[in-house]
Amino acid sequence: MLSRRGFVTSLLATPFVVTGAAAFAQSHPRQTFDYGPAKLDLFAIDDAKGTLVYVHGGGWRVGSRKLYGKKRDFAHSLGLNFVTLDYPKLPRADVPTQIDAVTTAFQALPQIGIDLSKTVALGHSAGAHLALMALITGRAPQVAGVISNDGLIDIGSYYRALGGSLPRVITNAFPDASQWDALSPMQTFQSPAPRVMAIWTAGAARDHVNRHFINALKNKGNTASGLARPQYSHSQVNTLIGTGKAPDLDQPIAEFIKASL
Repeated sequence: MLSRRGFVTSLLATPFVVTGAAAFAQSHPRQTFDYGPAKLDLFAIDDAKGTLVYVHGGGWRVGSRKLYGKKRDFAHSLGLNFVTLDYPKLPRADVPTQIDAVTTAFQALPQIGIDLSKTVALGHSAGAHLALMALITGRAPQVAGVISNDGLIDIGSYYRALGGSLPRVITNAFPDASQWDALSPMQTFQSPAPRVMAIWTAGAARDHVNRHFINALKNKGNTASGLARPQYSHSQVNTLIGTGKAPDLDQPIAEFIKASL
């Protein structure tokens, strides 16, 4: 729950004359809200068509809502408000606690004037996993769409596709194999789900798991699409969004958002 006592607003002010993107940012100041488990920033614009909410990655252990690159400018160019949120992390907060926190953040958004029916979530890596777990499993009120950008979809399937192993960042976050299914979007999504777009980078295991996820959603009557981008690294597929250097990312994402809203 957002409270006035926990509410913080900070204006992006500067004594210098600024132009271009910097001037645009200055005219649309950041508002920071404490939603309970952590904080989120809202960059609102006039006459917004909807909202893009970014959930950062970092292996469930590191990362910051402040590291959003050009996504704010990208959202504003599409006529959208932009929200970026933090959540508690390992080792202080295990993954189920992180899922609960992200769920709470989305539940709180209507209190600051965000219409969830016109909201699309964009999560990268661990943030994609958390966004999916909050938004397609019935935990949070339904949003218009969710973009999983190289996220963890199905731990067990990924383990098998990799020949019985997992990257250490995953085993550290999910040490109990008996909980893998309960913490996997593939195994826990509920229909009808929001519209879903999955983006993934190189690797046969990633390709297999994501395609299977898209097909599973479709087979349950949901709208889902996939975007393989093996030419980008796990980092690049996130940091290039909105820079103008990757139209093969920006255009499909923009089209998905438009179709969702």
